Formats: sequence, structure tokens, C-alpha cells
Amino acid sequence: SADYVERGAHWVGHKFEAGEAAVGRGARALGHKLEGGANASSGEVNKQADALGNEADKLGSSQTTAN
Repeated sequence: SADYVERGAHWVGHKFEAGEAAVGRGARALGHKLEGGANASSGEVNKQADALGNEADKLGSSQTTAN
């Protein structure tokens, strides 16, 4: 999901700032952790999913107001 959000941002010409990039890194780190067979709490998963969703929403909102 982080890859798709970042690709979408790039596609519309948006460069991620430090906080936005950190959200992507956090989501990827969790994904790698789960792929490696580790467990994660539902709270940890929800936190990362919400953060990534918020970044996608902000990106969408910025495009709506820019047009």
C-alpha cells in the first residue's frame, strides 16, 4: 500500500516530506515483519493502516483543491 500511495504522489508531482516518508517506512517495516513470520498486534496494524490512509486522503484532498 505504501508503494501505491508513493507512486500516486509521484504521478501527480507531489514530493513526500519527512513525516510522509516516515509513514511509508513504518508501513513497509510492518509488512516486512509480517512477511518474515512475526506477529503484530491489531493495534499496531491499525495504527499503520490509519497513518497510510491519512496520507492518501491528504494527497487526494490536495489534488481536489488544486484543480
